[in-house]
Amino acid sequence: MPSAATNKRIFVQLVTKRIGIDDPLAVGEPYDDVSWHDYFRVVVKAATHLQGPDRLYEGLREVGRWFYPDIAPTTVGRLMLGRHLGDAIRQAAETWQQFNTVGRVRAEFLSDRQFRYHFEDYPVLLTESIGIGIFEGMFRHHHMPVVILVARISPMHTVLDICW
Repeated sequence: MPSAATNKRIFVQLVTKRIGIDDPLAVGEPYDDVSWHDYFRVVVKAATHLQGPDRLYEGLREVGRWFYPDIAPTTVGRLMLGRHLGDAIRQAAETWQQFNTVGRVRAEFLSDRQFRYHFEDYPVLLTESIGIGIFEGMFRHHHMPVVILVARISPMHTVLDICW
């Protein structure tokens, strides 16, 4: 990750609150930037707490599943994500970019219930764990079944086809 990379503090606040761990990084304004190094330290701590040190990938995915249901009902969540699944899907790439300064995400509309997301300059490990978890949490929150197909283009480029 670039040394100047950041994420928003709200993600850390939601994760630490959800599993009941204290971390000084969770104190402050929710939409302040925090360094990716510090953000990732807290997320790994939470994932390890949930699934153990040998199941980090599964723990990260579980952490991702919480994010959408926790932020969607907030005022900022409704503004950024909309109130309905269709709004959230259409705005997902832009919203991702507002929370992260790492990489790029772009969306392609493929059909009525299918979008393709390109995660570029973003680690495959994170796309396939936290990233997929966030989409799973989004669809679960709206009580919709989802199929997520994954294509690894390179270690820093993943394509997700999302169909529902």
